[in-house]
Amino acid sequence: MNFSVFVEIVLAAIAVRVAFHFIDKNRIQQEVETRGGRVVSIKWKPFARGWFFEKNERHYDITFIDRSGETISTTCKTSFFTGVYWAEGPSMVEKPRIASWLHCMKCGYALNADWAACPHCGHRVGSG
Repeated sequence: MNFSVFVEIVLAAIAVRVAFHFIDKNRIQQEVETRGGRVVSIKWKPFARGWFFEKNERHYDITFIDRSGETISTTCKTSFFTGVYWAEGPSMVEKPRIASWLHCMKCGYALNADWAACPHCGHRVGSG
């Protein structure tokens, strides 16, 4: 095997790894955004906990802001044919959307943060 073939193989392997990185980042960002979060950073972590026995999976350190405004830093792994697996358990668990301090001004019904009007009496949320 001559030197130029070896260089071409190495360059092809690097190009594939870079392409997988962008595919992985897009998959992770979609996972966070479908649950109402916003990604702050995604960093490849080649030697994350558990990397040694994994095949074809890549590990990333993720920092994101969840739907409640809390900043969360965690680790996940993904591969070309699988989804996103969170290392520290389900850190993307939906939190209850009913805030106990948010009540209808007219009838006192506990309101969901997304509602525009009280389902009990029809009073518009935020109006006096």
